[in-house]
Order: sequence, then C-alpha cells, then structure tokens
Amino acid sequence: MTCASASDADRMWQRQRELARQLRTVCDDEGKETDTIKSASIFNEMGSLYSMKSPDKISLIRSAALLNAAVIRQPSNKKYEKDLKKLCHDILATAKVEQLDTDLVTISCDVMKLINGMRKKTKERLNGLPKISYDMTASEKKRLETRVVSKMQSLQDFITEKYTEIMRYISRKCERIMGGAPCKFSITGMGSLARGEITPYSDFEHCILLKEGVQYRENYQSILEYLRWFSVIFNVIVVNLQETIVPCVNIPSLADPKKTDGSSWLFDVPTKCGISFDGMKFFACKMPLGRTEKTQQKPWTTELIRSKNKKGHFMELMPVLQEDLENLEVLSSIYHAESKKKLDIKRVVYRSSTLFVAALTSLHAVVEGSTFSAINQMLENKLITEETAHLLSYAVAASCQVRLLVYMKEQSQDDHINKDMPQQTLIGFLGEWGAVSLFQIADALNKAFIKAEVVCKAVLCISSKADREFSILSFFGLYDRFLAQYQRYLKFRPANVSSSEDIFIKESAATAYYMKDQFENSLSIHRWLEGQVTKNSFITLSVMNGIARCLYQLGEKSESRRYTEEVKLKVSQKSKLGDDEKQKVLETIHNMDEAEHGHGLSMLGGLLDMVDLHLHVNVDDKPKEKLEKANALEVWAFGLVELGDHDSAMVYATKALKVFAEQNLTEKKAASQSEIYLWPYYVISTAHVKNKVGPRYVRHSTARDIC
Repeated sequence: MTCASASDADRMWQRQRELARQLRTVCDDEGKETDTIKSASIFNEMGSLYSMKSPDKISLIRSAALLNAAVIRQPSNKKYEKDLKKLCHDILATAKVEQLDTDLVTISCDVMKLINGMRKKTKERLNGLPKISYDMTASEKKRLETRVVSKMQSLQDFITEKYTEIMRYISRKCERIMGGAPCKFSITGMGSLARGEITPYSDFEHCILLKEGVQYRENYQSILEYLRWFSVIFNVIVVNLQETIVPCVNIPSLADPKKTDGSSWLFDVPTKCGISFDGMKFFACKMPLGRTEKTQQKPWTTELIRSKNKKGHFMELMPVLQEDLENLEVLSSIYHAESKKKLDIKRVVYRSSTLFVAALTSLHAVVEGSTFSAINQMLENKLITEETAHLLSYAVAASCQVRLLVYMKEQSQDDHINKDMPQQTLIGFLGEWGAVSLFQIADALNKAFIKAEVVCKAVLCISSKADREFSILSFFGLYDRFLAQYQRYLKFRPANVSSSEDIFIKESAATAYYMKDQFENSLSIHRWLEGQVTKNSFITLSVMNGIARCLYQLGEKSESRRYTEEVKLKVSQKSKLGDDEKQKVLETIHNMDEAEHGHGLSMLGGLLDMVDLHLHVNVDDKPKEKLEKANALEVWAFGLVELGDHDSAMVYATKALKVFAEQNLTEKKAASQSEIYLWPYYVISTAHVKNKVGPRYVRHSTARDIC
C-alpha cells in the first residue's frame, strides 16, 4: 500500500461521492437496496478506494467493512473475495507483523464456529423459562420470579464466559501475528459485557489498559503504535465475521444531509447485525482507537489505550448515563411504541430497568462485576430493601430474557418487534403478570429518580405497584384486568388522586369498555369526560372520537356523524398542531377510513375526509406521511372515476402527482416499487376519453349506498 497524495485524496473523495450517488439510485426511499448485485460492485470499489488511504487505520477498517459488504451481497464473485484477502495481507504488511502469511479470513471463519456454538447452547438453555400468570397467588408469583432470576443469572454468566473466551481467542491470535508485545496489557470489556448482560449478538465495547508506569518509558510511542495496529487487526478479524453493518463504520460519503449526527441514509438489510466492534459514530467509538474524528457534538478525539489509573478520564460513563436518564421515560416510550405499532426492545424494555440499576450502582460506588452481583452488594450494604432487591433482580432478568428471545429468534441484533401487536409478543415471553410487573418496576424506578429518592433516601424502597398500572394494563390490551382494577379504583378511590389523573384513568376505562363491546358503559364515561375536558384540545379530540364510535355501534348514526363533523371542524380551526395532537388527528383519519368499525362514514366519504385532514395536518417534513397523503388523494380520485365524476377525479389525481413529484419520485422508479403510483395517470387518461355522464357525486349519501 502507498499513501495517497493530496490531489489523489481529492480525486478519491469525488469518486466516493459519485459512488454514493450511484448507490442511492439502487436503493428505495428507506435506504434499502433494490439491486444487491449492483450495490455489491459499488461497495467493492468504495472499499478499494479506502484501502488506498493506508496507513490510516480507520480507513483500513472501513475498507474491510465495505469489501465484506460486497462479498455478503455476491458471495459467488471470486474477485470480491480476492480483494478482501489482499486487503488483509496488505494490512499485515503495513503493520510489519511477524507472521505475514496469516490468513485473517480463515481466522474469522474459525471464530464464527465458536460463536455459532455459543448461540446454539444459549438457545437450548433459553427454552423452558416460566411464564407468570395473573391468576397465580402472590407466593407463586414471587417463587416463579425468583426462578426466572436464578435461571437468567446462570444463563447470562454462561454467555459472558463464552463471549469473553471468544474475544480472548482473537486477542491471542492477534498477539501471535504481531509478535511479542513490548509490555503487559489487558483488553477490558465495557458496557453489557462488563455488567454480565451480553448477548450472543452484542457488539464488543472494549479498551486496552496498560500497567501503571508504562507511559513514562522512552519507547512509549512505539508501544502505542504496536497496540494501535493490534487493534486494527483485531477489528478486521471481527469485521470479517460479516456481522458489521455498513452504517457502523460511518462512511462520510453516505452521511444523510438531513441528520445532524452524520448518520448514514443506508439501511443495510443484507448484513446480519451481530458481533462487531462498537460503531464509529460520535456517540459510540468505545474501542481502543477511540474517536479519531472531531464532530460538532464532540469536538475532541479520544483514544482508549491508557494506563489503569487514567481509566476514568476516557470512559465518560456518568455524562452518558445522565444523558440517557434524562431522555428516558418509560411510559412515553410505551405510548410511542403503541402509536407506531413497533416496539424498541432495547430502549423500552431493556434500558428501562438496567439503565436505572447501572445508575444506582454508580451513585453508590458499587464495583461488583455483574448487575445481579451489584444488586446483592447494595442489599448487603443496606442501600436497598430486600423487596427492592428482588424487584430489581426480576426486572433485570426479565429484560435480559426478552432481549435474548428477540435476538435469538431474529438471529441478529434486531431491537424491534414489528408485529401488529408487539405487546402480545411480550406477554408470550413473560406471561401477563410477568410483562406487567416488569413495566411497573421500571415505572417505579423512573419515579424514584425523578423525585431524587435514590439520593435523598438512606434506603431505597420501591413498590411493584406503580401509579400508572392502568396505563400498563391498557398498553398490553388486558382489558378484563383493567376493568377489574377500575372497579376497585371507583370503590376505594385515593383521596390524593389529581383531577387530571382521574380524567386519564376514566378515558382509559372508556376505551377498555369499548374494546370489550360494552358500548353503553363506554359512552357514559365519554359523556362525563365531554364536560370535563373542554379546555384540552388533545383530549377533546379523543373523547369526541370515542363518542362517535360508541354512537355508531349503538345504531345512532346521524348523531355519530355530527360528532365526526365536529372533530373535523375543530381540526380545521387550528393553525398549527403539536406532535401529540397530530398523532390524534391521524388516528381520527384512520378511524374515518374504516367505515364499518368507526364513525359510520362511507368508504369514499371517509377517504375524502381523510384527504382534507391530511392536507391540513401539514406533514411536508415527513416523507412517509406525505406519501400517505398522496395515496389518499389518488385513491379518492380513483373512486371518483368509478362514480363518473371525472372532472373532480382529475383535480385530485393532479394533486397526487404533485406530491409524488415533490418527493423526487420518477415514474420508472416508482412503478418498479408500486403500481399505485400509476393510478393518477389512469384517472387522468380515463377522464379524457370517457363521457362525463351520470350525477355528480354527492358526499356522504350516494357513496354510502355504493359501498
């Protein structure tokens, strides 16, 4: 390898940008590739360009990731495999290693066999964990919770041990390749590995620690250089496992201009996300080479190769922890997940408990290895009560269990449950009581931190019964349980319940009654709410939606129509909608579209309402919602053609085409993705050739009869 000159570097950068543009043409709007053969060729050339930046170490790791991306997409192409092996050889030559003839790709294959063995045994041991039901007695529930804790602690210890052995295996291979180390050093795992919460698909956050005094040696710089090349080879072996997604290495030419953090627009589907080094994004970089590029958010560089007494200078634990805690509010995450029908396991389930426990151990300077050991240590030091220790242990165990089950099922580090009802998946994992209990504990922990109880109280005591149990039961769709609790709430309503909380509980109860087909009970509560929430436009929309739905189900369709029109009127009178209100309006639109299940609107009448509301909500900054608006316009136009109103159909079809054009969709590209894009053209052409006969469409009457 030879170092590129300044002019060569400029030409390479221009070529990188051109390749990025070419890659964009073979990806859809979400950044997913539509032609992996073409993208493989692009990745291969991008990787070759990065190899020319040698001896820059970060560029060589990026080169390995890009060349592997090409091999993953077209494994039959021998040139791609040859280019990858050449890069590995050139890295060893540049590092001036002792064992130059080593095949890094073969080493990665051997490591993969060890990883697959770990994953197989993990899957076997993960089966058979108990599910906890509401119908069990309190003692039975606690006994099963204790069993879950014991089994998960044993399983996490097993995974941690095997994962550590695999990383130790790679480390020893690297040391043999490099030749004798100039000093003693240790590779130290951080993050979930340090806490004993690692999974068989987790990335490896680590640093290199040196014995105190090494930094004063005359050959200290050569020692650092040895360890830097050691880290490069280590990372390349990990990248060759082919579980490092391209966005992980933060390719500058693939940065999304709409994102301030420099994240990639590419969504790397072909690469299975699994064991890799910590990413190169500014908020990551927990690897020996650290953060080598300054960013606007973090305008400094770090290197995680230090002597042991300086460990605290670069781990940046507490600032990151504080930032995470400030951004985490478990029940707002629940609402987000419910509205999006997509549950982020890592954020909503795993971090909602483990992050708080990590914060507790940091506040009390508990240095025990695993999270379970740290909880026991806090109990021994009388920092928490015995009941709190049990609840924390169960929350950590259940969180780790859910994450493991999702990862093992998807065979990748996939943090999302994308099913229509992700809540039911959680119940399937833990049982009804187990799932609800986990969220109750997380909510109680959240409140303890908000109220500063973790600092102000000598002994932390949390209860498994959080104030928001109604929210959690509603989230999981456990309406029978909810209504049973609601009846107890009405009988023993606490005197200190605020009016806003009472309104929230009653609104949730109205929904629960509706979901159980008890429409009169639901309508009664909604009527009461109607007189309480006139000043809150967000809740007003929800209440009026509820009244309209109940009236429709009870056969009072004209009254249902009146409430529906009031909702629309209230929306049209608002100059600007906040995010929560926008979500509620879009929910209203959805309800209007579902004639037989909502407001009694006709199919086409509902679509026109949907069009009008979409236009008013003004979602131009969100491409997905904008395309929803275009789809609503074109479907409405198509319906008007069927009714014979071709003039109006042309107006709406033209509006749809305008929205598509604003999204920079070409006819060829869109047609290859969806036939829907061609509907406006069909509408316009049909309008020109057909006779405009028949009555004009009368909204909410003629269409209702047709549908």
